[in-house]
Amino acid sequence: MNLKEFENHENYAEYFSELTGLPQLITAEQVAEIVPLSTERILDLAESGYMPHIELDGIVCFQKNKVKTWIKRNLVVVREGRCFPEMKIIKNNKADPIDRPGPLKQLQDLQELPLPVTGNTSGVYFLCLADKIMYVGQSTQLVSRIGSHLTERSKDFDRVFFIFVPKCELNEVEAEFIHSLQPPYNNNKENHQ
Repeated sequence: MNLKEFENHENYAEYFSELTGLPQLITAEQVAEIVPLSTERILDLAESGYMPHIELDGIVCFQKNKVKTWIKRNLVVVREGRCFPEMKIIKNNKADPIDRPGPLKQLQDLQELPLPVTGNTSGVYFLCLADKIMYVGQSTQLVSRIGSHLTERSKDFDRVFFIFVPKCELNEVEAEFIHSLQPPYNNNKENHQ
């Protein structure tokens, strides 16, 4: 069987396996059917020497188990996620671990960001000046957004508190806090940015 016949043989991977004694091989197209990568990406990874493969006179073939193991080790990142925050009212009079403005004392999962801040997370934040909540905002990149407030210098604040909120709930949670807390910068259109 010449190369063209081999290439067009409907079970050439199986045929090659029988000829060589190697485990059954699959094509880039077959790899793309079992993992969420395009055929082009698979071939690029193989041709650049990253993804394990076998070449037979220019035909790139893969051993299914080796490819799956390589992809798991090199391309897959498992993110376990985190639990939704609980927004329970604290009914006891325990000493508050952080000195919070009055209306925020009831939020159990409230955290304070040090200034300046680094890193990113999603949530609703509260810009505070002394014990007064001056502004409520939300962002999917919380720290970057607070950094922009520091750069803009359009709002006067000395502390930042936040709670984690899933992206799909940010608008609703922010609106509820703005409605209930009535922060001055959220209600004054000149200062709202």
